[in-house]
Amino acid sequence: MGTPTARAELYDVVAAVGKGTFGEVARGRRRSTGEHVAIKILPSTGHRGRVARNELRLLRAFSDASCTYLVLELLQQNLLDFQKLRRFSPLPARHIRTIAAQVLAALVKLEELSIIHADLKPENIMLVDHARFPFRVKLIDFGSGCLVADVAHVKEPYIQSRFYRAPEILLGLPFNERMDVWSLGCVLAELHLGWPLYPGASEYEQVSYICSTLGLPPFVFSSLDQLGTVPRAPEPAERRDRHRMVELLKGMLTWDPLQRLGPSAETGGGDTPKPAPERRLTDVRRLLRHHVLVVVDAGVGDPRLRRTRRHHEEPLRGVRPRSGTGAGPMAAP
Repeated sequence: MGTPTARAELYDVVAAVGKGTFGEVARGRRRSTGEHVAIKILPSTGHRGRVARNELRLLRAFSDASCTYLVLELLQQNLLDFQKLRRFSPLPARHIRTIAAQVLAALVKLEELSIIHADLKPENIMLVDHARFPFRVKLIDFGSGCLVADVAHVKEPYIQSRFYRAPEILLGLPFNERMDVWSLGCVLAELHLGWPLYPGASEYEQVSYICSTLGLPPFVFSSLDQLGTVPRAPEPAERRDRHRMVELLKGMLTWDPLQRLGPSAETGGGDTPKPAPERRLTDVRRLLRHHVLVVVDAGVGDPRLRRTRRHHEEPLRGVRPRSGTGAGPMAAP
């Protein structure tokens, strides 16, 4: 097979080991010592070339015109392959604790170096001579890694594998090295369960799974009623006005459009607006298409103010009066 050269060192590529998203890994032999090593082969161009350059900042490597080669310690099995052999049966808590302690120690060292791994998952946690040293592990693959100082400039289209992706990444929020801690938590839960804790088929599903166990994020209201408490309203009049405003918003913000307030909803004698089922979105579109002007007062809930409406005297073409209204959709409620 091929014979990559690194300065005065020659390596024989013996066999393919595996293939990942950004490259492949081969078993190699260092000619000078006969030592078997892992050679990670990454294309030098495009997005995968940028991934290679990420690792080049952290690891010694050599390259030719088309590829970058990373010479690494040859390890036998990752946690995902180990779990496959066990038919994904749950791992005892004592073994999970052993793995957690070692990966956390690795994350402490990365934090000291201001490095974020950014792709912590079972495939990137390798068992080291499991027969002699049960559950001794090492963290590998820094292709998605970044320096903490560079976080503000990270624009990669792919950060963290989805099952282990932190909420701040899913929601496009600022992130730091704590994203790796989230990923580790997901890995540990998976070892305990035998399946991923958050197995979303999309980012939307991923957020949904997370909300189902953790509830809504602290910056998202769990109820529209909470709008009336932010900011605090010490004046009784302001509290009453807020209550009316919130009731209006609750009528406007509904999952079901048929339950949503129409543009001509009754205000219920100055309090809670009542839905007008006869007013559909199609009616609104017709109003806009025929340049009908609807003026709604800004004092919804204030009985001193009256809603006014002016429109064309001629009926809208193609709009049939609904039963009970005596006119077309423009009839006053």
